[in-house]
Order: sequence, then C-alpha cells, then structure tokens
Amino acid sequence: MSESTDPQVASVLKKAQVKSILMPPELNTEERQLEARLLSRAHPENREIPWFKRTEAFCFAWEQARKHKLGLLAPYFNSFAPKWESPDWSSFNRARRQADIHGADYADWIKVQFDRVSPKGLNKVDPEDLYGDPAVKAFSSFLESQKSAPKPSLGEPPFTSRTFNLEDPEHRSYVEAFFQEVERVSQDLFGDSEKGLQMLVLQAVEQGRLPMAALDLRPGWKEMAKESMRSTAKKGKRKTTSRRPLMVI
Repeated sequence: MSESTDPQVASVLKKAQVKSILMPPELNTEERQLEARLLSRAHPENREIPWFKRTEAFCFAWEQARKHKLGLLAPYFNSFAPKWESPDWSSFNRARRQADIHGADYADWIKVQFDRVSPKGLNKVDPEDLYGDPAVKAFSSFLESQKSAPKPSLGEPPFTSRTFNLEDPEHRSYVEAFFQEVERVSQDLFGDSEKGLQMLVLQAVEQGRLPMAALDLRPGWKEMAKESMRSTAKKGKRKTTSRRPLMVI
C-alpha cells in the first residue's frame, strides 16, 4: 500500500493541512519588527491584540461599514474560513498597518475612506481603497477637522455601581448621555445590528461603567444584558475557555 492510499498517512496529512490553514500567516524577521513598532503606535484599544487579530478586527469594521453605508447585506467573507484565507487579506493587512501607524480607530479610518470614495453611498469601496497616499491624506484631514471641532466628553461618572441613584438628576443625566454614546458607537461599528448593541451594553455593565440599575431607563437593553449574561454563564459551564475578549467603547 502506498503512502497516498494509507488511511493513517492520509489522516495525518489532512490534519496537518487543516492546522496550517488555521494558523495565521508566518511573518518574516522584517515584518515581526514592523509589527512590534506598530503595536506601540496603534490605537490604545488595540495595543494588547496580536497583529492578525487586529487585521481581523479591521476586516470586520470594513464589512460593517459596507453593510451600513452601501446597503450590501450579503457576507463578504466565508464564515467558515479564517480571514487570512481571503485573497484580499494582504490589502486589509496593509490598510490596517497604515491605520496603526496613525494611531487610528479602525472604524474612524474606514469611515473616512468610505466618505472619500463613496460620499453618497453609490460607489463600492474595495479593500485597495483603504490604503495609500489618498487614504492617509484623507485621514490627516479628518484629524485636523477633529482638532477644531468641540470634543464632548462624559468624564468620570458621578457615581459608583453601589451609589448610583436613578432619582438623582445628575446620575440620570450622565447615564442618558452614556446611552447616546453607546448608540453612536454601535451604529458606527455595527450599523443596525442588535447583536452589536447587545455586546456593547454587556461590556459596559461587566466593566462597571454602567450600573445594571441604570438600565431601568432602557428595559429592552436590560433584558438584552440579562439574556447575554445567562447565555455566557451556560457557555462557561460547558467550556470556560470559550469567552472572547470584549471590545472597548
């Protein structure tokens, strides 16, 4: 029996092939040094994330913008394959690196490029449109406009999870502003996706930034948070290592 027809050999080869597909692309020495430099310049929310996970997050932000701004609802990526198997991976990776160089939030970087290439939402925005000199210039202009614009800030909450009082006007005013910020971020990142909003609400609760009692002002959000917590608890009982890292608002 030849190696090619030996069931055990075939099984080993198949497992090796699957493993190679599931492993991210290997970086050469120059690329590893580049990613080390980029990690220190990336947006603060992305500095603890491996390079390929950052590119995956960039891909996700682009796909959400594509759905929300262009109305293209069909999935772009094969949900069963790693994104680095996509023929456009190198373009997304290159664009993500440029975003990291400029310390950009990926949603901001991608929104700027969509506004540049398709201001009326009529033109497709390809992965190749997300990097290069025009992309960098557009983002630089965006940063300049942000400098001159007023920067609203919620600041530190006037309460803790224990001292929060729904009847206190200051507390109530703060959480209402916080709700608006959550809705804005959810819309930018996920469009009209209820799951995206659910993830951000749960994150805010788990991080202690939003007391559960405050969600009495948003009963629908409160139910979403409770349901997500119940689901997470059930998954944790089956496999405690399956929890994914939460995004940061």
